Amino acid sequence: MPTISATDHGPVRLLSIDNEAKRNAFSGDMAPTLRRLLVAADDDPAVRCIVITGTGTQAFSSGHDLHEVLEHPETAGDRAANEAFTTAPELGTPVIAAVNGAAYAAGFILALNCDVRIAGDNAQFCAVGARIGLVPVGGQLSRLLSVVSYPVAFTMLATAEPIDAEEALRVQFVTQVCDRSETVDRALGLAQVISTASPAVIRAIKTGLRATLRDGLHTGMAAESVLARVIRSLPDGDEGVRSFLQKRPAQYPDAPLDLQVGLDAAIQEVMAPAAIAATPAPPYTAVIFTSVLTDEDEQGYAVMAATMDDLARQQPGFLGVDTARAHVGITVSYWVDDEAARAWKRQAEHLVAQRRGQQVWYSEYRVRVATVHRDYTGPPAR
Repeated sequence: MPTISATDHGPVRLLSIDNEAKRNAFSGDMAPTLRRLLVAADDDPAVRCIVITGTGTQAFSSGHDLHEVLEHPETAGDRAANEAFTTAPELGTPVIAAVNGAAYAAGFILALNCDVRIAGDNAQFCAVGARIGLVPVGGQLSRLLSVVSYPVAFTMLATAEPIDAEEALRVQFVTQVCDRSETVDRALGLAQVISTASPAVIRAIKTGLRATLRDGLHTGMAAESVLARVIRSLPDGDEGVRSFLQKRPAQYPDAPLDLQVGLDAAIQEVMAPAAIAATPAPPYTAVIFTSVLTDEDEQGYAVMAATMDDLARQQPGFLGVDTARAHVGITVSYWVDDEAARAWKRQAEHLVAQRRGQQVWYSEYRVRVATVHRDYTGPPAR
């Protein structure tokens, strides 16, 4: 019966697309099962790397079962129906594709969205959309350009012709080519090497690269320091230095369960929208919170800041917030009146965050509460 199987090889989880009779085509609930298994692996701190392959050596995956596509043509370009094939970039856990034989259509999309691709000598990669009258989706018009050059991407998509393993290596779509019988072992070997590194740092690396690809070099450069700040609160740095000095392999702990929340919050910090909070006509209340952070529990602070931002937005009377963080951070929240601001101060989860801030996160802070009597916007018309 067509399925997706999962087996563990130490800290590496191997997911196998198993439908050999149809060249490992996705049919039935295989696609949602793959997404569920990917998310479950990412949520498991014991899993430090994921490898995806196709059962046997004849095909990675030929894509969707075409008989099912004919019965349900609306799924061909539907984002939800293809979500499994674009899940890998969203994860903090590295994902390696071990590709033998055909990686066509959705199989090509799945391989494309993995962090690394290792090819057997019989691998073939094909983006079939233009040949069958469908716009290439699932990252083919975007992510592909982060892997190969524009002329290569255009040729692959516009001709819809397959490229073999050697050509894929030449254009850097894959990083290794090996005998087809060794493909999974090669991928597992690379995954084991990655798994010896700090899993927290690996998550930070993937988070930073993802932000750079999505938002540009400036964001990526700004992200480096804030991601480093989150990781600095973990024991990984001490273990890495001590193991080096003691001439022994490092023994890194599993990444904390809430680490990805902290890393994502750090990215949001550098991606804070340039738009200034839109407030109604005065009067209204402004709570001005100015602070200097300590060096303690930086990951916990990042998680708390994101949580409090979401929680404040749910409170009655909340109007908006402006925030900036450098050596001195400033957050100005706006409320319909003084009572709404006081109610936020008394909110139970906010009280816990306040106490934690006083005890651990802030070396200095000041709160000022003011009534705004007038405001205006700029620049003036030229």
